[in-house]
Formats: sequence, structure tokens, C-alpha cells
Amino acid sequence: MVSVIIPVFNAEKYFEKCLRSLFEQKLQQIEYLFINDCTPDNSINLLNEILGDYPNRKDQVRIIHNSKNLGSGATRNIGLRAASGEYVIHCDSDDWCDLNLYQEMYSAAKAKNADIVCCNIVHEFGTHSFNQNYLYEEESKSSLKNLQFDLLYSSVCNKMVKRSLYLDKNIFFYDGINMWEDLGYMSRLRYYSNLTLVVCNSNYHYNKFNDGSIVSVPTLAKVEEQLKCAELLDQFFEDKGDDYILVGNYLKFVAKASFLNVTSLRDYARWKNLFRETHTYIWKYSNLPINMRLLFWFASLGFLKTSSYLFDLKTKLG
Repeated sequence: MVSVIIPVFNAEKYFEKCLRSLFEQKLQQIEYLFINDCTPDNSINLLNEILGDYPNRKDQVRIIHNSKNLGSGATRNIGLRAASGEYVIHCDSDDWCDLNLYQEMYSAAKAKNADIVCCNIVHEFGTHSFNQNYLYEEESKSSLKNLQFDLLYSSVCNKMVKRSLYLDKNIFFYDGINMWEDLGYMSRLRYYSNLTLVVCNSNYHYNKFNDGSIVSVPTLAKVEEQLKCAELLDQFFEDKGDDYILVGNYLKFVAKASFLNVTSLRDYARWKNLFRETHTYIWKYSNLPINMRLLFWFASLGFLKTSSYLFDLKTKLG
């Protein structure tokens, strides 16, 4: 059986499409865990209304009500502890899934006893879409430590995880972190996974036109959470051997880069002194585009005029 965890907060505008894609999944062995994070809108009433159209799913649905608003990370942890399926996956309440997605992922997991199964993501912008596809069928620990795949590609909504993996290793979302909470959780699980597979025939659809999404508008407060998450992950990887030094520094560097993006060069002194050790590895961060590495290399050397010009150019070009 598969447990699907769905945090609910301000979901009403897009929730119906999400719900119908979940309740119409081809896979029948599912439990749905809706965690109401004190949503102020009509989402829970809408959930009960739509559920009436799927009487066969009624006994598979549990609605858990938080006593106060906890944020996405803590809310997901409540779902993880309540789940009873052999495998667990998350779904955001403004996104949707292909109808055979969970069947394909679960079948692949069972066939090879995989710890994690991933699927491709379609970024939906309303007027157009963008496919983010894996270029491989299996991940390995060597891929992780050599940055041979995008470590930031860490959504929990396109990854089905064996429940015993996070329970045995005591891996849950970091407390107090809602920005990069996916990265903080999945990076550790990908390290411990003995087999991580990719399926390619079905997709998860990521709603990019929801202005209320936590990641829609970057703010300094959100970047501060990224910095904290990167620091915690660095602590996790530091006792995993010298092979993982690059991983921890890469994550700190990307979080630090986000800080400069938000503040521009107004707080350059803090940026330069933040995780200074990451500058040593700038040219080894192979997942980052060359223009980003060049920009921050100039900034690390103190060439403010050049880095400011490059930053402005990067912003204009996207």
C-alpha cells in the first residue's frame, strides 16, 4: 500500500484538480492523509464535497487537523508519523498527478525492492509547460558525492519512499524549516538509499502559476531558512567521509548564492564572510551554470563592480 500525504493550507483555488487526480489514481491500494494546517479558506469543505463523488475512496481518507499553523515541514512530519503504507509520497494541494503515476511508481518499487522511486516533473505555467526529466534510470552514491545529478532536484512530491527507510534512519523534516524542507529531507534519504530508480511514463504536475506558493516570491526570511538547512546538511555529511566534503559545500554555496540574489550587493560583507570555505570549490560545482560560478568567483575576490554588472546581466537574462 502507498500512503499519500497532502498538507492543506490556502488550497481552495486549485484544490479540486488536485483531489480528482488523487482519487482517480489507477492504484487502489492507497491511503490519503490530508493534514489541515489550520487553513483559513474553504479547502476542507471542498475536500469533503469532492470526496462525495468517490465513495470507493471514502474509507481510504483520513483528515488530521493541526491545533495551530505549523508550516509545511512540521505538517509533513505529522503525515509521516501517521502513515501506514509500505511506501510514502507527498502531494502539494495545488498540484496534480497523471492518473497512472502511483501505480507505475509502486510497481517499479515492488519489482526491484527499491528504497526510492522518482518520476519526471512537468512545470505548469498556465499558458505553457516545461518538462524536467531525469537523464538516467538509477541513482548511486557515487553520483551523489560527485554531483553527477542535480542534488537540488529534491521535491518530495515526485519521490516515493519506502517507509522503513525514514523510520529506521530517523529521517524527518528539519524543525522550523519550510523553505528547502524537501532538500533537507531527501538529501539524507538519497544518501541512505540502497536503490533509487526513475520511472518515465507518468508525470507529476507542479503548479507554477500559484502566487500563494511559499516558493513563488523569494524573501530574505526564506533564504535564511535555506542557509540553516544547508548548515544542517553540511553537519550531516561531514562525518560521512572526505568523499562528501564537496556535497556539503555545494549546498552551502547555493544557499549563499540565493542570499546575494535577494539582497543584491547591498549586504556584500555578510555574503563574503558567510561560509567562506565554499569559495575554494567554486569551479568544482559542476551542476551550476558557468555564468553563476563566474559571477560569484568575481564577488569572492572582491571585484564588486564586475560582479554587480554580472548580477544585473544575470537578472535581465533570467
